[in-house]
Amino acid sequence: MQRICFVIAIAISATFMYAQNNFVEDARYKSAAEVQKMLKNGADINSRNKNGYTLLITAAESDQRDIVQLLIEKKADVHAEASSGETALNRAAYNGFLDSVKMLVAAGAKVDEPNKHGQTPLELCCMSGQEHIAKFLLANGADANRVNEKNSESILSKAVICGKESVLQLLLDHKAQIDGKGRNSALIAATMARKPKIVTFLLKKGANPNAITAKEQESALHLAVALTNSNIISILLDHKADANLQNARGHTPLIAAVNNNAPQIVDLLLKRKVDPNVKNKFGDTAMIYAAYYNLPVIAKSLIAQSADINIVSNSQKSPLLLAAQRGANEVAAILLENKANTEHVDKEQNNALVLASLYGHNKIVKMLLEHGMQVDKGNVYQNTPLLLAVYKGHIPVIKTLLEYGANPNSANKDGITPIKLAQKNPQILALLQEAKPKKVQTTNEKIQEKKDSDK
Repeated sequence: MQRICFVIAIAISATFMYAQNNFVEDARYKSAAEVQKMLKNGADINSRNKNGYTLLITAAESDQRDIVQLLIEKKADVHAEASSGETALNRAAYNGFLDSVKMLVAAGAKVDEPNKHGQTPLELCCMSGQEHIAKFLLANGADANRVNEKNSESILSKAVICGKESVLQLLLDHKAQIDGKGRNSALIAATMARKPKIVTFLLKKGANPNAITAKEQESALHLAVALTNSNIISILLDHKADANLQNARGHTPLIAAVNNNAPQIVDLLLKRKVDPNVKNKFGDTAMIYAAYYNLPVIAKSLIAQSADINIVSNSQKSPLLLAAQRGANEVAAILLENKANTEHVDKEQNNALVLASLYGHNKIVKMLLEHGMQVDKGNVYQNTPLLLAVYKGHIPVIKTLLEYGANPNSANKDGITPIKLAQKNPQILALLQEAKPKKVQTTNEKIQEKKDSDK
């Protein structure tokens, strides 16, 4: 008996839920007279469909004004929220239905009532560009400076989404702060939304061109560079944006452009006389990143604008050391052509040849030797380029070093020589034992020879 009652109870509950859902779904396609009849027959005026929408919400979002009026007269709950957090006023405001908005406000719907996402009717209508709704709400006490309590965004910063200057001007006329109380300014939002006309409008209205994001402390210029938006970059620079401003990591817009491998943006910034030698928190510059990522086109542009090719990071790495370590053949060649310092060493006294040999970058090894680097100069542990190449098994590098006269018997601090290290590798051992250095003319020797012949 109990089981039968339980089953009946479930069936009744399901029928009730179905009836509620069907009332909302059926009534949205009915006339006001038909809805009134359904209500007289016992339909719950505040019943909801499966998405939590009441009939008032569905009527308001589809501009069924006569039904909205009827439901308000019948005391429908004007504050009811759907599962998504939407209210009747929110939906009517977003969609631009002024008559429904007026009726709802007159019935007690609050103009600044946020939904569960923190959005007010004013924020929503500004996002969708419904200027006439915004005018009404502002005239009825909506706060133009209200900040969304969920995402800390100002209404002005959200209004840029619609792309309408008139909506932004309306908010400004109602004392909206142009740089906002929110997390990010309207200028930041307009830049991220890729809206150059709105960026220009805000700057002309006095927006701070150097406003930064709350978390990463990136300016609008940083963001425009990240988006490779040359139009907005030019607009910002024309309005005195600081091209050398650093974000939380110390990156300038130029460093960001190099990291994005955006040569056109790099050139655009360099033409505006940015400082190519600004260091970030790690002591890295645009030139250092160009070497790290082997970006020859960018490297040439930086050098043409007086970038320091011998600048060093906090870890004492120069562009040439990084190019040698990373196998950046093209950038290494450019640096050497521009007389980069081949004698610079890092904290462990590794020079470019040591690093190129250790990591097996034979082309760079050859370039460095041709530019006169000492073939047997080791690091702080007296590990020579040859010893490290043997240790790593880089046979092409071993051959090159031997051709330039590397000593297979040179010992490090622990007394280990290349020959001793190669005992378990017959191929490398044979190379070392049979090595007969060739007379290889270095680039510097070639230059001197030419000078002598010209005398």
